This record gives sequence, structure tokens and C-alpha cells, in this order.
Amino acid sequence: AELRALAALDVPATVDTAREVLLPCPALRAALTPVDVAAELLSSLRRQAAETLGADVRAAVVTVPAYFDDSQRNATEAACKLAGLETVQLLREPEAQLVEHAVYPV
Repeated sequence: AELRALAALDVPATVDTAREVLLPCPALRAALTPVDVAAELLSSLRRQAAETLGADVRAAVVTVPAYFDDSQRNATEAACKLAGLETVQLLREPEAQLVEHAVYPV
């Protein structure tokens, strides 16, 4: 309850006939699914990475919370594909932490 009070946005959502949550986007005059919103964020991150690296970014390793179920992981993967990421590896946060410590030992 305390965390919700800190949230900057209270977004009203609807559910369409396919039982997908739709979030209103007045700027686009459309309703977007959470996957669409995530894909836009990932597209922006992809562009920033390409500018920084000086090369196109076509694949990514994406971390997801450990508590994500299969449908949430599938939605994350769908957002990655919409963002133009061809090969995606999803790692749960604890697994990503282990990889980080293996690559960058303390």
C-alpha cells in the first residue's frame, strides 16, 4: 500500500475481448498493451545501445524478476521481438547476478 502511494501514475486500464489489458495513450490516441509499452522501451534502449556501440544491436540478454511466470516471460520475449531483437535470452535476476560475478569477480 505504501509503495502504491509513491507511484507517479495511476493509469486507468481496460480489458478487451481477448482479455488483454489496454493502457490509454492520449499522445497516440490509442490504447496500448503492456507488451507494446515494453517494446517501445526496449526499442529506445536498443537505439541508445547502437549509438553507444556504433553498431546495430540485434540480440540481447534480458533479465526478468525471479517471480515471473511463463506467461510473463513469454510477454517479455514478445516485447523484445517487437523491439527488433532477433535472439533473446531471458535470465532470472539471480541467474544474471551469478553471471555478473563470474565475469566480473570481486
